[in-house]
Amino acid sequence: MSNLAFNETFYLTTYPDVLSAVLRGQITALEHFNRFGWQEQRNPNQYFNTTEYLLRYADVRNARINPLDHFLANGAKEGRLPNSNIDGTVDVNNDNIANDFNAKAYTDLYTDVGAAVTAGQMTAYQHYVLFGQFEGRTGFVTGAGGVVTPITGPFINGGTSGGTPSTGSTFALTIGADAIKGTSGNDTINGGILNSFSAFDVIGAGAGVDTMTVLTDKTTAPNGLSVTGLETLNVNTSGAGYAINTTGYTGLTALNVTGATAGQVTLTTAATTDITLSATGASDVDIVGGGESLSVTTGAGSIQVGATAVANAYTSAVFVGGTTIEIHDNATTAQNDGTKLKSVSIDGNTGSVDISGGGVTSITAANLVTAGVSITNVDLDKAHTLDLILNRVDDSADGAATGGTITFVDGEATSVAVSSTGGASWDVTLNAAKATTVTIAADENLQLDALTAGLATKVAISGDSAVVIAAHTLDAAAAITSTSTGAVTVTGALLAGQSYTGGTGVDTITLSATGTKAVATGAGNDAITYAGALGAGGSLDGGEGIDTLTMTAAQAVTATGSATFAGTVSNLEVLRFSAATGAAAAINMANADGINSLSIAGATVGALAVTNAAANFTLTQRALTSSASSVSLASDVGTSDNVNLVYSAADGFTSSAAFTIANVERLTITTTDADTTAQTAVIVTPLTATSASAVTVAGNMGISFIGGLTHTTLTSLDASGLTAAGAFGGLTWTAGALAASSDIKGSAAGTNTVIFSAANTAGTFVTYTGGTGADVITGSNGLNNVVSLGDGANSFTSTGAGNNTITGGAGVDTITVGTGSNAIVAGAGNDVVRIGAAAGLNTVNVGTGTDTVILDGIQTASGYYTSVTGMTAGDVVNLSAVIGTAAAVSAQTTMGAKVTLGGASNFANYLDATTAGDGNTANTIIKWFQFGGNTYIVEDTSAAATFQNGADTVIELVGTFDLSTSTIAGGVITLV
Repeated sequence: MSNLAFNETFYLTTYPDVLSAVLRGQITALEHFNRFGWQEQRNPNQYFNTTEYLLRYADVRNARINPLDHFLANGAKEGRLPNSNIDGTVDVNNDNIANDFNAKAYTDLYTDVGAAVTAGQMTAYQHYVLFGQFEGRTGFVTGAGGVVTPITGPFINGGTSGGTPSTGSTFALTIGADAIKGTSGNDTINGGILNSFSAFDVIGAGAGVDTMTVLTDKTTAPNGLSVTGLETLNVNTSGAGYAINTTGYTGLTALNVTGATAGQVTLTTAATTDITLSATGASDVDIVGGGESLSVTTGAGSIQVGATAVANAYTSAVFVGGTTIEIHDNATTAQNDGTKLKSVSIDGNTGSVDISGGGVTSITAANLVTAGVSITNVDLDKAHTLDLILNRVDDSADGAATGGTITFVDGEATSVAVSSTGGASWDVTLNAAKATTVTIAADENLQLDALTAGLATKVAISGDSAVVIAAHTLDAAAAITSTSTGAVTVTGALLAGQSYTGGTGVDTITLSATGTKAVATGAGNDAITYAGALGAGGSLDGGEGIDTLTMTAAQAVTATGSATFAGTVSNLEVLRFSAATGAAAAINMANADGINSLSIAGATVGALAVTNAAANFTLTQRALTSSASSVSLASDVGTSDNVNLVYSAADGFTSSAAFTIANVERLTITTTDADTTAQTAVIVTPLTATSASAVTVAGNMGISFIGGLTHTTLTSLDASGLTAAGAFGGLTWTAGALAASSDIKGSAAGTNTVIFSAANTAGTFVTYTGGTGADVITGSNGLNNVVSLGDGANSFTSTGAGNNTITGGAGVDTITVGTGSNAIVAGAGNDVVRIGAAAGLNTVNVGTGTDTVILDGIQTASGYYTSVTGMTAGDVVNLSAVIGTAAAVSAQTTMGAKVTLGGASNFANYLDATTAGDGNTANTIIKWFQFGGNTYIVEDTSAAATFQNGADTVIELVGTFDLSTSTIAGGVITLV
């Protein structure tokens, strides 16, 4: 660790008031320095002079950062000087930088340092000032004529040469009358005893750079005492306000007041004295006189600087807190005639700010949150440039544009440079009546509610963050140029003679109806609002990216009605209607300069007819259509023509009129939820596309084709790209009489409701694949369909005679089949399988879970029955629908003993044996037997002595089960 790091022993020895606070457990030494000490210009060690560093480096002072932290992190590397001792030795050319330090001589002598420098770990001077001077190493300085002189340290605060500094003496004030006679060194005078600084003291600090620190609870400094030779006065007050007049002190260059609670603070000094005030309360502040550097921190109180007609000489002023601020740059007692004040920084004040003088060229505003306030720079009719630096200027501190605004006014600036840095700024208004040039550099987002610069012929925007100019008043021939990589939005329409050149970000602008200048939005996905036909010489170039031109439907009819429009625009990709059609609209895409995408806000009055669209045309629909509309391609003779359909809205909508797309073989459909609010509806669109054989659907909103896509040529409808879950995320569709086998895929996560019962052309079938949603599928077309239901809580119903192959998933599935020979795999979950009056052999694999197999009808053909695999304890066979009046069954509570025959008995013998009694409808009996390694349950309904097809029922359980204790209740058998 460098000796320039914070030294607790030095700090507590030097500042007994801090030692007292530490001993009381109120604070640590380091915490005191970081929070208060450096602002009170206390030194952290004997090698770093806080006051000198802040005076020497205005950028550090204006940034209001801890000077020691700055030096250790950056300053040493930048060649900055920690005290006047090393400054007087190393800084030969007096530029406050150690560029006279001879790095080569130092690294040649110390090769270990040279290796570190070569490795980029530090600079030679950085090593010497932080370590070398304390390690006894010799440094080198190049002086006049190139003479290299060795130097040795350490360089302690004060003095003129290394090794032999002038440290000065330390004096203490007492409660009584003190007569201090200082030395020629840098003396320290401690007034650590409360109110020891009195009117009877005579302070003669002598030569050197001397500092006096006093502690008081009074509201007024003592008057009439003699203070000479003192450079820095630190006042720590706990009083309710404070007033001091140091104009009678000689040599005072810095007055630092801290701790004043709520009350009036009045600081009066000569024009050669820097002032730093850190008031802890809501104090009204009046600064009279003062010079070079001013820093005021206060609570909710007004601040006045130079309101009294007394000369001051500030070059910079920093304000933190306060309400209204009034600043006068006074070269003389005439007021407002000064030109020295160059920069003003305001942070967190809540009222308006008025700056009067002749030299302010930089205003920094941070953390302003009060709507309706203004910051006005009155420059006495003197032309000047102005840098306006904004950091989190937001009228409601909500990080977004709102109704209020914070106004910056400079009526004389001829050039204004606005920069947004640190944090985003919103709700800013800039009035610069005489500015001919305005530049905007956005390192953070910036919203200008209004830019009023009526003489400005040039507006230049740069940076990487978003800029919004909500309203603007510029010269009629102004050129707006952006090189920004961030989004730029100019809300107010350009005038006819104004031009715009965009950057690589997203540019959003509005054209003039008769614009005569070139508008080029550059790269990026830009958005341009059309106002009407351009004037002579006017042009629009969208540049690279997907650029959108917005206009009304009526304007689009006019624009595409002839070739004129296409001759004035280029590099545009999307034509967007700003509102729903107000009348029949014929859009001829052949006259749209190659634009092949149209976005509409619905068609509610009159038909929308889009003609001559190119291949892969895209139609985006943002609202419902209630007027029949159509899209046709310029060439539709291909066999795989495609049209893209996009539905984009904050919630689903229902179109009541068909949208017809003729002679297109493929439709690619995308749904887009335009906000983050949960959906309450799906997109309903009755599409008509009689030539489409393949339809693909993707997106995050569900879609319903009810009333649409009923044509026969469809062979593929793939909605597996729909990702939204739940009732509003899936596919709803009723197929027409499909002429060929078709592949249908539902949403991956939403609820699918699909009916393909009409797809009943002989020799064809439907393949359906579901997702994780709760699908409701009906396929009563009598064909051999292949259905995979997915993992939701699904249902499939087929009442026809088809031989379906049905696969369930992990959810609770309900599968109902008709009279065919069906193959069913129920999967996991507590599934229900319902078998109709089968004329074929059904196979069922119930999978895992607690499953139920229900026979809804008696087998109607000889030798056919249902075979069930995977039954376990708890599963159910429900024969209640086929047991007649079931008087005898009702008396059964268990299955009882199985029927057993001799080894030569065949399957038919067993069937006859289990139905040998009178099993008429009043005496239905249920029995069971095992045969060939499987188990059979037989329900005897007929009165015949043998098994009767069409009357009695048998169901096979694959595997051997002991059903003797399985329970029966009303024909419902539960395996145990």
